[in-house]
Amino acid sequence: MTNLPIKVRSKAIKELTSLILPEKVEEGSIIELVLTIEDKDLNLREFAGYLSVIDGFYGRLQPEGFYSYAHKIDQQLQISEVRKGSIDLVIAQAIQTIESQTDVIQIIVLWLALRYLKAVAEIISYFSQAFRDYEEGQLAKINRKRIVEEMKRDQALQQLSPERKRQLAMLLDKLYSAEDRHLPAAIRFDQKYVLEVTIKVKQVDEKSTE
Repeated sequence: MTNLPIKVRSKAIKELTSLILPEKVEEGSIIELVLTIEDKDLNLREFAGYLSVIDGFYGRLQPEGFYSYAHKIDQQLQISEVRKGSIDLVIAQAIQTIESQTDVIQIIVLWLALRYLKAVAEIISYFSQAFRDYEEGQLAKINRKRIVEEMKRDQALQQLSPERKRQLAMLLDKLYSAEDRHLPAAIRFDQKYVLEVTIKVKQVDEKSTE
């Protein structure tokens, strides 16, 4: 498990970001990642594993790396809001400047990583302790192929080229393998309790009417 930052392909991330952000987004708008989960009979240990994976993904996307992130409490990911009904865990990030969107990009990649947990679930279940016991290169190849196949069917990503999908699949595989310790519990929680993973941008005028 590495403490070094997970590098992203700038062109792939730029194209992915353009699919999520409106063409015109005002400074001060909010990007929200919303995790909708069941509101009862939650397995606490699996829930903890799911939250640990979210924190791990986010930390490994920081330019300074996970070790630095883990020691800077004021920079660590927070749940901005918990909404009632089915439980909505909201992770929100203000868009401070249009030119520099590092924090926004991290939220978008986090959304993508959580969106595709189910895509690798079958592989991880099949190979017990897969990232530890199975040949790393072969498993990575299988994971990336499965993720690309899911992306081809994903309406949200239809505008991405095959090469960009391949690059994003490589990024996700690196994130998953870096979180091998908590990933099985996170996948079980995702399969049993997570109803939806969504992302949206709330513009300044939209916020003011709430």
